[in-house]
Amino acid sequence: MRRTRITPLLAAAGAAAIMSTSTIPASGVVGGTFASNGEYPWMAAVYTLDPEFLFCGGTLVKPTVVITAAHCILGLPAPGVTGVMLGRTTLDGSGGEEIPVAGFVIHPLFNAANNTFDIAAVKLTRPSTQTPIAGWAVPGQESLYAAGVSATVTGWGLTKEDGDISNALKEASVPIVSDAQCADWYGGAPLGITASQHICAGFANGGTDTCQGDSGGPLMVRNASNQFILAGVTSWGEGCARRERPGVYSEVATLSSFITAMTTGA
Repeated sequence: MRRTRITPLLAAAGAAAIMSTSTIPASGVVGGTFASNGEYPWMAAVYTLDPEFLFCGGTLVKPTVVITAAHCILGLPAPGVTGVMLGRTTLDGSGGEEIPVAGFVIHPLFNAANNTFDIAAVKLTRPSTQTPIAGWAVPGQESLYAAGVSATVTGWGLTKEDGDISNALKEASVPIVSDAQCADWYGGAPLGITASQHICAGFANGGTDTCQGDSGGPLMVRNASNQFILAGVTSWGEGCARRERPGVYSEVATLSSFITAMTTGA
């Protein structure tokens, strides 16, 4: 079964999710370790009501712009996303900041049937004091997506498929999988692997992965200056950390013009 990695209104303390019948229970990074305080200041929790109700992840790319997945925004439950939390490792902790949302922009070509153009921008009502990510991938940087390149994923949520959500931010390293290998493992186009749109990352034997609830969060690689840049946006996958079922991410290089448009003047 194909599953988008979205969490509709899930309480960080472990309360049940309020969800539509088409949505799978929330998950976070499976495997990996807990992130240190301040390690990823650009990591955002997109929430409803208050930060204890995580909806999706996101990445601060400019002081007033967070990039997330389009399917997160289309999947909003009432009353919808109300804010973004930044600068805090634990969802129910103190510190950091909670910034109300001014609005959203979904990529105009987003196709929910195959999760292409699965990217959106969250506009904040005021600038964040946190440090945005150093940049994002652009066309011509194919080496960032070479098979075997180590990428880093982060998120809050379950530590195993259909388990309990984690209150603390987790991080994990996963290798980029070639488009051909990923399409072979997933069985080709019917499941929506589109080489120009998707990046796959994970291990053949599973064990480490993003999952439901991590939607919209970052897949990061290091640039020539050894800084993390945004290479992918968590989109979907089959199960969590299953054998030959890597996580699937929106390819930021292909979608970089959208981010540039959303951040111009921000």
